[in-house]
Amino acid sequence: MADKFALVMRSKATHGTDRQTIEVGEGQDAKQEAQRIADGYGAEVVALARKPDAIAAPELEHDKMMLDKYKQKVIPRGRIERRVMANLLHFLDANGFKPVLLDDTEEDTKVSTMQEVMELAFNLDECRVYFHHTSTEAKPRHCIYFVFGNDGWDIAADWDCPDHDADGWKAAMEAFNPEEYV
Repeated sequence: MADKFALVMRSKATHGTDRQTIEVGEGQDAKQEAQRIADGYGAEVVALARKPDAIAAPELEHDKMMLDKYKQKVIPRGRIERRVMANLLHFLDANGFKPVLLDDTEEDTKVSTMQEVMELAFNLDECRVYFHHTSTEAKPRHCIYFVFGNDGWDIAADWDCPDHDADGWKAAMEAFNPEEYV
């Protein structure tokens, strides 16, 4: 069975970038396969990250409460935001990054699941979610700043971009394409 990877390449001639999903068979090396493909295009590999299949956003208690109490359904942009956030969290999880803390600008709340993050986040205008890689028990090392209420696909407004990419954060963030979930 083949594994899927998100590959981001940059042209050596034009410096333009291209995203592709590649399949890597059992026994094949994903990095070598990505380099082989990039070489064929005269490009360099910018990012490579495991790409799980898309998922549906979980049902949120907050949304049920808004419907029951105020008769308000989630608007289309809100459904896009939920789908993008769910798939980003799923994508990061597949690459070893777990949410550990949500900062809503007033208080910090420990989180560990997609459901916890999304229940808290979708009751806010903005928040920061901190992550750590499963290979380390260090303090949260990475952060995404989420802003709600714009176009939906652009919910992840900013994230930290370390100089070194020892744990693959930068590659994962560059490889995730929110427009695939609109």
